Amino acid sequence: MLSERRKVIKRQALNLYYEHFTECVILGFIALTVTKGIESIGQAVFSRLRTVLTSQSAAVVYLFILVGVFVLVCPLFFGIFSHFADICSNRKSSILKISVFYSSRKMFRCALICSVSTIMLALFDLCAPVVMKSSVDILLLRNILGITDSNSVRAVLNISVLVISVVLFIASSGFMCVPIVVLQNNVCSGIFAARQSFSYMHGHKFECFMLCLSFLPLCIISYFAFGILFIPFVFPYIVLSVCCFLSYVTAQNASPVFCGFSD
Repeated sequence: MLSERRKVIKRQALNLYYEHFTECVILGFIALTVTKGIESIGQAVFSRLRTVLTSQSAAVVYLFILVGVFVLVCPLFFGIFSHFADICSNRKSSILKISVFYSSRKMFRCALICSVSTIMLALFDLCAPVVMKSSVDILLLRNILGITDSNSVRAVLNISVLVISVVLFIASSGFMCVPIVVLQNNVCSGIFAARQSFSYMHGHKFECFMLCLSFLPLCIISYFAFGILFIPFVFPYIVLSVCCFLSYVTAQNASPVFCGFSD
């Protein structure tokens, strides 16, 4: 049943992608251009800072600059997500509305809350396995547990780390609906959004994990194709699939139809 629903969701996302091909490619190109632009400018700024400051001072100043840039571009990226949400809910809106979250302080705050929660979730899912793997290596290296280091022991511990990482990812997917709560209710409370998100995702966390996992082969193909497919197809397709899935989740919880800001 779950696999069938996943196929239906991805098929719906694919149909939406074909119907809104031009918009999807433009949104993906905007996201890539902004990301690469920030990366290139950041490297140039950091190199310049190192010529006038010590390495430590340059790193601190660079960190503050990155935080400031992150705050400034959050509404843009959330606007892109909101437009994909409009596509998912068959709402007609201009692509220029991706800048709507700059229109007021409240909307700016909403975008910032969603962006921070999403990035914190991604960092947690990415860093937790690395930290656990490093801890295992240190424990074995210093023989703290009194266990002899061997290939079989490492294999068991690595499998344990993998299992724990999957469990943590599934548990943390409860935050996936935070953008929906903000978009539907026009709220700026992070605590309220998190609680509602966990309520929505109850019983759907494993399904969310399997949906995300199903895109792994596509991402691998895109990687070996030098990323050529990522912007015109992979990125829009994944975001639309996630929007369709979250739309289904909220509908199951008797919530309003998923949509973005219309202002």
